[in-house]
Amino acid sequence: MTTNNTKKNSQSDDTEPLAELYRIREERAKEFNYDLKAMFEDLKDFEKKMKIKTITLPPKRNLKKTGS
Repeated sequence: MTTNNTKKNSQSDDTEPLAELYRIREERAKEFNYDLKAMFEDLKDFEKKMKIKTITLPPKRNLKKTGS
């Protein structure tokens, strides 16, 4: 059953980057004692320091469904 092994390996390959991302996210949250406001302020300071240009998009409009 080669297909099962291939599928299992593919799933494993897909989850490894996610596991690393979750680990990094957890470490970062611990640095700020899980304070979301402090994490946001740090991100904004980083953006200013790195001169990252940000944009603000207009709010999405609620479109009404038309009957069909």
